Amino acid sequence: MQDSKHILGSAGIVAAIFLAGQSAFAQSLFQTSGVIIASSGETVPNAGGEVFGGSSMFDLPVVDETGNALFRGRMVGGPVTTTTERALFYGNATGNLVIAIRGGDAAPGVPGAILGTATSSGVGGSPRLSPGGLMFFGSTMSGAVTTADDTAVWVGTPGNFSILVREGDAAPGTLGATLNTSFSGLSHQPTGINRAGRVLFQSSLTGGDVSGSTNNAAWYSGVAGALEMVQRKGDTLPGGQVLSAFGFVSQMNESGQVLLDHSLSTTLGTPPATTASDKVLTVWTPGSGTQVIWREGDAAPGTVGAVFTGSVNTGANTFTRNAETIMRCDLSGGDTVAGVNDAAVYIVSPSGINMVFRRGDVVPQLGGETYDVVNNTSQQINRYGRIAMQCTIKGGASTTADDSLIFSGTPGNLSIAAREGDPAPGTVGATFGSISSLPMYFNELGQVIFQADTVGGDTVSTNNSGLWVWDPTLGLSMILRKGDTINLPVGGADTIASFGLVQFNNGDNSPLGCNKFGRTVIRINMTVATNAVLGRVDLPAGTPPPVVYCTAKVNSLGCTPAIGSTGTSSATTGSGFTVSASNVINNKPGLLLYTDGGRAATAFQGGFLCVGAPVRRSIPLGSGGNPPPNDCSGVYSLDVNAFATGSLGGTPAPYLLIPGTVVASQMWGRDNGIPPPNNSTLSAGLEFTVGP
Repeated sequence: MQDSKHILGSAGIVAAIFLAGQSAFAQSLFQTSGVIIASSGETVPNAGGEVFGGSSMFDLPVVDETGNALFRGRMVGGPVTTTTERALFYGNATGNLVIAIRGGDAAPGVPGAILGTATSSGVGGSPRLSPGGLMFFGSTMSGAVTTADDTAVWVGTPGNFSILVREGDAAPGTLGATLNTSFSGLSHQPTGINRAGRVLFQSSLTGGDVSGSTNNAAWYSGVAGALEMVQRKGDTLPGGQVLSAFGFVSQMNESGQVLLDHSLSTTLGTPPATTASDKVLTVWTPGSGTQVIWREGDAAPGTVGAVFTGSVNTGANTFTRNAETIMRCDLSGGDTVAGVNDAAVYIVSPSGINMVFRRGDVVPQLGGETYDVVNNTSQQINRYGRIAMQCTIKGGASTTADDSLIFSGTPGNLSIAAREGDPAPGTVGATFGSISSLPMYFNELGQVIFQADTVGGDTVSTNNSGLWVWDPTLGLSMILRKGDTINLPVGGADTIASFGLVQFNNGDNSPLGCNKFGRTVIRINMTVATNAVLGRVDLPAGTPPPVVYCTAKVNSLGCTPAIGSTGTSSATTGSGFTVSASNVINNKPGLLLYTDGGRAATAFQGGFLCVGAPVRRSIPLGSGGNPPPNDCSGVYSLDVNAFATGSLGGTPAPYLLIPGTVVASQMWGRDNGIPPPNNSTLSAGLEFTVGP
């Protein structure tokens, strides 16, 4: 899945890494094709002779859609002081790193202030990066500031940062309250920045209309100079209930919608909640406000009389541009049997709640085993409705040595991505140990990145954990493993001791540590205590076959259009992938509707619009077929590879030339046998992935 627009600067750098493994039979992706972004002892770019070094040398990196990483690094040597030893760096390889901003720099937008305190560099270690490359970071300040306004958050790009919010600012949406949070210490989890530059953060409040602890905190979203209050403790929801406490879920999508969970007051509200109904999950939409999409105590769809009970249980990257999320829900009452079917996995959105499966359901791919316990934090869903989760099974032929699995796919069509006890690729005879409760990540390509322990075979205490990726087409590959040897640019060979990447949502439904094209950025700690590496690896991705979905509209002659394709989608060949719809009325105009916004099934012109927003149109097409009179001999046809290059005219979307992009499409045509405004032909949808 290499694309010159997105895979930058790897030629020649790969050769500098590298790498002998433990054996010729156990080469990881990082060993064969990884790239070092920064490592201990390397000279810091554009500085005064400093090198990367010191304790906690690198914080976890985040990655944008272009494949560049942002991270905080520590420097030693040269003119470094305790106030200038930390900086944020941006780039995708050693040769193109730049310092985005550094402790001791002038604080953008605050005359007379510098970043940091009298004794530290101040810049926070959990910067965020939007898909489009906008940076978001917090820092302390010293100089012309006071203890009431000496922290802030900035958004922008190197040399062009502006203050988003500052401690002590007037709190939007309140009567005289001010923001009372130290913004230097914000972490990845309760913050967000999306493609459009909208941000999400929480702040404590003080003064003004603050009344004790009943309304002393709020969530905010927006852009610099135009922040909006999303929700405040003490707010009344549309149903009359009152928010008493914020939960742990806080995610934003590309549309600027915000997913939050809360506890409700059991003493305030009309009516107050009870202890059996005081947990809610909400979606806030800019301009529309808050909607409760799930509540404890509500009837559970797909059951007979059961209700939801307990808290919201979901993962860190589970809010799509379609405002869908996936969660495990505990159940009680009705047909619930404790320990047997007392939980289920649901896809929840403002448009409804749909069960994926229930504890006790038979696993279709196996021989009688049933779903048992789903790991709450592993559940993921991407913008195309594909899901992934860790789950244990029981019954059938399963044992404690093979009862934890990772499932991925679409509801009703899940595949087993990995299973405890199965061979671990990249090892010599080792198998996966328990997969439950270990870190797992999921991206737009449907790739599942997961950490697992190994047992047996070549496993010893120094190599008993690794990182793997499952691709829906290519299957399993090892990314890296403890004990792998890396020849560092400074200091020679060393072996991997531990590793990590960031799981939280990047505002566009990919994890912060892995972008939509499969580029993954990892912090690697080495066996020698003073050695550390920030590396990247471009995960291999297959091109899944096109899938027909949605429902075609029967035309005025009683014929149902049939959509399909021939050839292979490619961003580079310039021809050879034809999408067509047959069984349409002859000699009528038409076109291909397409989007990178995912599938849909929206009522439209007497049928269904099967593509999500934003909808694009192809060049005009003609159905051809027999001469008049009308019959169903027509065919609409478009070589999408050729259209994507511009050789057929029109204004094709740039994403048609980006490998890995998932495209939903549908043929539209004219049908004069149906009165306006429904005088159209609509095929079913065809989803395809742009290949290399």
